[in-house]
Amino acid sequence: MSFADFLNKIKDLFLIPNLNDLTGDLLKEIYEQLNNEFPPTLIFVGKTGSGKSSIINAIFGQKIVETGINPTTTETNRTVYTAKDQIDRKYIIKNINLIDTIGLSDVTKENEKVFDEIFSEIQKSDLILYAFDGNSRDYMDDKNYIQRFKKANKPMLLIINKLDLLDPGRSWNPPYNIFDSTTTDTKERNIREKMNWVTDQISIFNDKITKTIPLAIPTDGPDWNLNLLRDTIHDFLPDRNKIEFIKALPHSEKKNQICEKIARNWIDKYVATATAVAAVPIPLSDIGPLTAIQITMFYHIGTIWGYNSLKDTLYTFFGTSGMGYILRELTKQLAKLVPGGALINSSIAAIVTKTYGELAIYYYSRECKVSTEDLKVVFEKLYKEIYEKVIGKTLSN
Repeated sequence: MSFADFLNKIKDLFLIPNLNDLTGDLLKEIYEQLNNEFPPTLIFVGKTGSGKSSIINAIFGQKIVETGINPTTTETNRTVYTAKDQIDRKYIIKNINLIDTIGLSDVTKENEKVFDEIFSEIQKSDLILYAFDGNSRDYMDDKNYIQRFKKANKPMLLIINKLDLLDPGRSWNPPYNIFDSTTTDTKERNIREKMNWVTDQISIFNDKITKTIPLAIPTDGPDWNLNLLRDTIHDFLPDRNKIEFIKALPHSEKKNQICEKIARNWIDKYVATATAVAAVPIPLSDIGPLTAIQITMFYHIGTIWGYNSLKDTLYTFFGTSGMGYILRELTKQLAKLVPGGALINSSIAAIVTKTYGELAIYYYSRECKVSTEDLKVVFEKLYKEIYEKVIGKTLSN
């Protein structure tokens, strides 16, 4: 079930009479956000042997297209890629439109139709990723292709790939500083000289819609600048495509930073709504929408990281797992603060909702792989904040 389908099913819990105006704005904003998110279309182009297929697989952290010594892409393939990583019964599932084109060396003057087809796909894409073989010295065709592609006026990343193959061949110890002209490291110097030479040969200009990325993704060593490539793709995509791209990426510190920022922005909106609902003086009427608000927020935060299983969300929230235990314990502790057990104080509702949100960030940013003991430590820290902000304030009054 998608997040939008879930919202449609629980909408009645939000729109209880007398609370409609308080919860309706949040629902409207969520729907607007969902309606403005679109999967990006990425097109990968380059000469035969430039490593386009390997780059695709590396970006998403799994095998999507075939790679090998011999050219494996014999025609332009428009596919919808489903990122699917199994993580303890949970799956990251999101669609990305990928176009893996035929090697441009196979496009001859007698076969302009193929080039026209590629250019047509470029015009429908959000971002061009042009791959070079960094170990080559023949870039005249690349220069001509790039000049033709730039007529589409689309953002383009120029990826100088396979830099690990430069002399000395057996030496590979990234990271490398290609801007240090005083380096004594032979590999580093050769990479810098190659980047400068390629830039000069094809007259590359890094502007607002074009950028050059040095890259190496050897099969028997550490990658270099792969995260830089992912970050740059994110930066160059239109805003409507950014979150869908992030959801499809493997776990990383950068992904967490972006997702946490988005999640906390939404937590503030859920907290504001929960506070307003709890302030309505109608005994027990706020329990339903408050629970709906908090579960929806938890599920929403999970989808920001790419987790779309409602079943797993409900199991996490109510089940016997570590997170379920902590959430139930939090509810029991804070229920003691509710006068008479009937009306939920708006300050308490805000703190509970905020705490649920922070626990969700902690949980999903760690790929749902956290122990009950770890959660208890986080819970105690958050509960201390609750004590100081709620109980302390109440006693001082």
